Amino acid sequence: MNEIPILDNDSWDKKLSSKRCELFSMFSSTTSSITKDMSRMVVPIDDHLVHRGDGVFESFKCVEGSIYNLDAHLDRFRFSSEKIGLKIPYSKEYLKEIIIQTTRASENPNSSIRVLLSRGTGTMGIDPFECTGEVLYVIVYSINKIIRMDSNLETASLATSLIPVKAGYLAKVKSCNYLTNVLMKIEEQNFDVDYVVSIDEDGNIGEGATENIGIVTNDDRLITPLPERVLPGTTAKRIIELGKNLVEKGDIKYSGYENFSQKQMIKAKEIHIYGTTQGVVSVTKYDDCLINHGKPGKIAQKLFQLLKEDKVPENTILTKVF
Repeated sequence: MNEIPILDNDSWDKKLSSKRCELFSMFSSTTSSITKDMSRMVVPIDDHLVHRGDGVFESFKCVEGSIYNLDAHLDRFRFSSEKIGLKIPYSKEYLKEIIIQTTRASENPNSSIRVLLSRGTGTMGIDPFECTGEVLYVIVYSINKIIRMDSNLETASLATSLIPVKAGYLAKVKSCNYLTNVLMKIEEQNFDVDYVVSIDEDGNIGEGATENIGIVTNDDRLITPLPERVLPGTTAKRIIELGKNLVEKGDIKYSGYENFSQKQMIKAKEIHIYGTTQGVVSVTKYDDCLINHGKPGKIAQKLFQLLKEDKVPENTILTKVF
């Protein structure tokens, strides 16, 4: 075996930076400042977030200079933090300002944003009481998909996951321990489908790797699983709210949370995927069954349009950055 080289700082940074995704800007509460130097956008190896997955996070987008549904994301961020005994070191309004300024520093009006809260550094062991205290990170990075007013509804295939649903207590927490979700993403490739969905021990539908599931039943009810064994998705919540507009118009009879079985889903008029990245996706094939004769659902089309209209500049659900 050849001797392993010991690199100087510049060589080390250069090698690390060559194999990373495109990062624009980062805030750390450790320094209470922002950096645009990608070589400095790191989390210490002794941070509990890195070697124990001990932390929570939120991801959202800045599109055409505005962040969509930021309040909903920050409310869930606080809920997740409290669930695992972490305290966000800033008020909600101050955290918003940190996010806005870090995003603005990126000089990219179209970007992805991730906010992470760690239990902190100080130990390579598991004992959380040896950590030095919570650390907040905000990272702005390249965006992978933008839904614009001229975007079209996407269709997708869906398969049943072999990965069990998370325990109820942890299912509602958006933690940095994403092993279950990663294994489901591997399944998508192995099964040659766009998405997979988990099923609980009672046969009820769970969630995707990073998505919520909804259906339009045969009696025209728009439902998505109760946020008990699934992460309460911000897009799914907004879909339920927008669905009430369709109830008023007579397009559907109900819009709300309700558990449903795999058998109900197979017989449904429509199956939907909801997520921050995708918005709404219409499932045309589930396992070996064609859904809606393999065509996009009419209600999915209408919900997708409502989501696009949700993002017009004057809407109060947007937080202006640029």
